[in-house]
Amino acid sequence: MAKYEATLRRFAEWFNRYRQPDGSLDAPNLFCPAYMPVPLYAHATGDTDLLHRTLAYIERRAGRDAQFLRPPGKGLLPYRMAWIAIGAVVGEHLRLGSSLAGWISAFADRGTGGYFGNDATRKAGAGEICFDSTTNVCAALCFTGDVAEAERAGVFLRRLVQAQTESDARFFTVWDTSRGLVTQFEPKQARLYAIEWAQPQQYLYKIGLLVRAFALLHARTGNAQDLALAESMHRKAFAKSPGVSTNTLAHKLGWSAYTLFLATRKGGYVEDACAVADHLAGLQQPDGAFHYPEFWPPYEQVEIEQKFNIGCQFATWIAYANTLLKWNGMKP
Repeated sequence: MAKYEATLRRFAEWFNRYRQPDGSLDAPNLFCPAYMPVPLYAHATGDTDLLHRTLAYIERRAGRDAQFLRPPGKGLLPYRMAWIAIGAVVGEHLRLGSSLAGWISAFADRGTGGYFGNDATRKAGAGEICFDSTTNVCAALCFTGDVAEAERAGVFLRRLVQAQTESDARFFTVWDTSRGLVTQFEPKQARLYAIEWAQPQQYLYKIGLLVRAFALLHARTGNAQDLALAESMHRKAFAKSPGVSTNTLAHKLGWSAYTLFLATRKGGYVEDACAVADHLAGLQQPDGAFHYPEFWPPYEQVEIEQKFNIGCQFATWIAYANTLLKWNGMKP
């Protein structure tokens, strides 16, 4: 615990240098990605001042700047809105949470229950369903209380799992409204379309998002199938993938471990959360921020927006692991 607390303190010292009284961050040309994890980070670390100032700023900024939440030509739009919606609910800014749920609904594909990730597919009403957006929106809707819509997304996610054709070897993550499960793609796109269980450096963060969606659906509806799916997918990632705890691309498994512990109180999930947190703590740089070596260029070339985004995510998973250690009575 002392190591985690020292890591969090160093990150907070770095991050706080950029904080402004109006809730904004002092860096040029910042949009939604810089702010999306900040409320959850603030909540996880108990910084209520940061939590409320940031949410108030986001609400003001979204109201006057149409591109803040929906920058033209960008993907993962509902995914980012879902992050903020979760932060809004835990921070009790319920009007903002409800507004975000309404904006997110425009990206829903009524035929599948999934969510398009960008404005082009949303307007066309056809194309690839965004896995990251659908999983995180499902989780966010569980927070906002839109249970019927969360369950619609859950139906889609269960269908995606059931449609897997090679589940022991790989997990396909993309569904197309006309083609169904996408199993054919260019080799250079492989990590975006499939998780190869036996290969290193896979995008296992996607499994963390899927696990959370199922676990939170179970929390809302009591459906035992959802909890079973959450636990089985989480365990598969740790059992079948080499070097999970040292693959930064698996960092959201720390998030899913935290969520599963809350759902089950099983100590193994504390161990999983700490395995991820140990690795992330080791990525802290001399200035107090974090590096993401599998995904970023050399640290000195990384844009400040990305450092805010990933830094707040990594710090949140470390804070969650630290909290689990305290709750579960484990020694540091």
